[in-house]
Amino acid sequence: MPFHFRLIGKDKYVLFSLIQSLNTSFGISIWEPIAEILANSKGYSVKRQVDVVNGKLKRCKEKIKAKRFIYKNMLDFINEYIDELLSGKKNPDKEYEINSLKKHAYGQIYMLKLEM
Repeated sequence: MPFHFRLIGKDKYVLFSLIQSLNTSFGISIWEPIAEILANSKGYSVKRQVDVVNGKLKRCKEKIKAKRFIYKNMLDFINEYIDELLSGKKNPDKEYEINSLKKHAYGQIYMLKLEM
């Protein structure tokens, strides 16, 4: 992570990594179940650990072994969009990003290998 080390310093990056790890752990083990309980109590249907691209429900163990992919069109859009954000040509826009990703969800796919 040489870019991150130079950007914020090695000590701050280590602290950031620890906090991010804790947030992820809390999110999965504490906040997700609480949100599920609250949503169910109000009559909402809740699905956890959903594969966004395929829209299929995955369990954590299945998720580790699952084949993941991204569409080339999505990857190209993401790279172009990040370049435009970094150059200041565009400002972040969540709605635009989500809609654009949905529009680019077709065509050639790249298989991703996730190691956990």
